[in-house]
Amino acid sequence: VQTCALPISIYPEYQDSIGFTTRGCVRHCEFCFVPKMEGKLSDYRHISEIYRGSGNIVCFDNNILAMPHKFKEALEFCYKKKIKIDFNQGLDCRLVNKNIAELILKYRRVIRPYLRFAFDNLSYHESVKKTCKLLGIKRMFWYVYCDENYEDALERLLILKKLHQTPYLMRNKSLKGQQKFIWLAKWVNSMCAFNKMDIWDMAILKWEKK
Repeated sequence: VQTCALPISIYPEYQDSIGFTTRGCVRHCEFCFVPKMEGKLSDYRHISEIYRGSGNIVCFDNNILAMPHKFKEALEFCYKKKIKIDFNQGLDCRLVNKNIAELILKYRRVIRPYLRFAFDNLSYHESVKKTCKLLGIKRMFWYVYCDENYEDALERLLILKKLHQTPYLMRNKSLKGQQKFIWLAKWVNSMCAFNKMDIWDMAILKWEKK
């Protein structure tokens, strides 16, 4: 059985199993090096080859929903083993359809710690709304990529707020030190602030304190 030995060798007490069932991706996002490093999406190994018999599973697949049978295979395996799986890299909301939604809802209890998706471009807007509608789940976790286009990122965040979702702003390294993006991240990545107030209200509170 082939497993990922890295966390075992560095952290012998680590119980979860880590690995890939697919490699590559069908997307070509400008900020992502996966297609260049791993190539086209391919079937890599069965979920059982990752599991080492203890703990849960952390799945590092970059776009497992592009191979729905692998997604189903992983969920069914975890359900039978009575373990949980973390789709750590997130799921592609553009690939969520009725069948995928039914699978997620059926096996939701084996997915940990929560459902992860990505909203990296405004062109995903309809897919984001469709995913939220099909699943009917509030407070799902959304990676939100942020480049120099502040207004675009803010609009995506406000859409997720309206849909009662939980975003996490992932800033491009080129934005390091830029105050308005630091401020945006403070509002979003502090769940208490994001859930209870708009960014404008947070700015007023900070100004009043000064």
